[in-house]
This record gives sequence, C-alpha cells and structure tokens, in this order.
Amino acid sequence: MARFNEVVNHPDNGTVDVGPGLRWDNVYNALNGTGVNVVGGRVSGVGVAGFALGGGYSYKTAQYGITLDNIASFELVLPNGTITTVTPESEPDLWFGVRVCCLPVLWLHMIYYLASSRVDSITLSVE
Repeated sequence: MARFNEVVNHPDNGTVDVGPGLRWDNVYNALNGTGVNVVGGRVSGVGVAGFALGGGYSYKTAQYGITLDNIASFELVLPNGTITTVTPESEPDLWFGVRVCCLPVLWLHMIYYLASSRVDSITLSVE
C-alpha cells in the first residue's frame, strides 16, 4: 500500500485525493500552506486507510463529523479486476458495504476526502 502515496488538492471542486498508503503526517505536510485540511488522524504515524475505514475520530470531529463522514468517494478494484469509483449515487450498495462492513473482498485503491477551507490548518512536522 505504501506506493499509493499521492496527495492532490483540487480547489476547483473542494476535494483532496489521498492515497491509502499514506500516514496522516504526510497528508498534513502536503496540505500545509494551502489553506485546506482534512478530518484525519490525531497522532503521528497513523495510517490513512485503517484510520478512515475504522471511523476516524479527529480533533475536528465535533465540527465536521468523523473521518468516514468526510469521504466523498472510494476508488476500488473489484474482485473481477474492474476499477470503479464508488459514491453514494453511483454504487449505493458498495458505498454502504465499504463504509459499514469494511468488505474484505474489495481492495481499496484511493480515498478521496472532502476538503474545506473552513478547517483550520494543522502543522505537523515529523523528524
């Protein structure tokens, strides 16, 4: 999973692409200075995928909900090899399965987080 390590800010549509192989430190460092942040991990070294699929309580949870509530879509590789983008509108059953059941038959490829300029920037440096 470590090679799925991109963080791409899309200010035009208010989303950030976050690779599931990242740790939250990497995500915050990549977004530092952009005025955008995501509802993510509170402790250094926490992985994105496990934290997000486990719900994810953040310092911003009281204002914006848990991390899982802030996911706009998942890009998955299905067991038959098909790559699909899952949203509540496009694939409601898969959306429910990934969010509630954490289906082991699906391989998480990329997570897209809703970004917000309302969220205060967090500076996290790891040495």
